[in-house]
Amino acid sequence: MRSTDNVPTGSDGDFFAPEVGRGLREIAPPSPAQGARAILPNRTSEIGDARRRVSSLFAHGAEIRDVPLLHRRRAPSRAHFRALQEWEGTVLDRRADSIHVRLVDKTNGGEEEAEILLDEISPHDLPLVRAGAVFYWTIGYRDSASGQRSRQSSIVFRRLPAWTDSELAALRKKVRRQSALFRWA
Repeated sequence: MRSTDNVPTGSDGDFFAPEVGRGLREIAPPSPAQGARAILPNRTSEIGDARRRVSSLFAHGAEIRDVPLLHRRRAPSRAHFRALQEWEGTVLDRRADSIHVRLVDKTNGGEEEAEILLDEISPHDLPLVRAGAVFYWTIGYRDSASGQRSRQSSIVFRRLPAWTDSELAALRKKVRRQSALFRWA
């Protein structure tokens, strides 16, 4: 008797593919009361016990039958993103519900102006949106770890660290020194 019925599936349905007759066998007990199958021990001290149980099963009419081998479909090892188009943008003007921007095409070259709705921008980035702000816009495919592909647009505003008071003071001192060298003061 081949046990190909009731092959387990994953949460997404046909996740396992059975293959029968590849040399794996299970010991089927003569009755359900004697257990579902012979279980291999996981400790060395239980090996003798397991041999006695298997011998007992055969003595009571157990049979050997083929066991389906179950293979998981191979999914991509991790999620990844493949860019189709990339721009570097500069905000020219912020309006009530959109921004007017200049885009430099990093994929094909060239420059253009566009209007982008504020809804396209992450709430986390909205405080950075003002004239002169630099951002990066990428459109591409995101492949999830489970193999699902989706088209994705990502707008990320550049964040630069704020100048500290000591850095500003050192910079002012350097400017005064160089101004004195060239007598610009």
